Amino acid sequence: MASRVTAESSSGAAGLAAGSLVVWTLVPFGEAQRLFPALDLGLVIALAGLFGLALTLLVAAATHGPRRLVTPRLEAATLWSACGLALLSAAAAVAASSQSLNLERIVLTQRHTSLFVLTQPAAASIYFVALALAGQRPVLAAALGPPSRTRLVAEFATLTALGAVGGTLFLGGFAGATLPGPIWVLLKTLVVCALLVLARRRFAGLTPATRLAIAWVASLLGAFNLAITLALLAT
Repeated sequence: MASRVTAESSSGAAGLAAGSLVVWTLVPFGEAQRLFPALDLGLVIALAGLFGLALTLLVAAATHGPRRLVTPRLEAATLWSACGLALLSAAAAVAASSQSLNLERIVLTQRHTSLFVLTQPAAASIYFVALALAGQRPVLAAALGPPSRTRLVAEFATLTALGAVGGTLFLGGFAGATLPGPIWVLLKTLVVCALLVLARRRFAGLTPATRLAIAWVASLLGAFNLAITLALLAT
């Protein structure tokens, strides 16, 4: 039984790491500098695809795993669902502001106007809160099993991928003076990852019910912020 649980956790962690690597391929490192052609739906694919994969792996593990692990895994899946909605609402507000779902165009919009961390502070805050809640140690333990090399790789890959997306959405990605675009992407990814780690520590010790409540409030605030953004753009 223990070996089965370990195998399920390792496969889930490996799947999450693979999904994170796919997200990295969608992050632009400069104008026309990416592994694949620019996608107008790149933002949706990056976030929805990663969290959809994570939820699929988690729910499958919960329903087919040992009974004692069903409840914590389903709790983690519920939390990730709420955090995913919050992330998508935050990203949608950025996309609406730039009038594009293309990550490269979102960067270019910030180059010619202002960083979205300044013009969309609510969306940026929601993005960080959602990721900080989703990355809590008890949640990761329920989703990915006990600490292991595979889990460590999955955590690192997911953290850096979402850090890169956050740096692209709110800090201008590859845009910047003097340094090459890829260096700016890496530096901003490190900044976002550091902020996420600090935010995780701020939420450490919360009960599952409190984490879930905050996540749903964040998703509702994200929807409200998106509605305000669309209303302002329509005027």
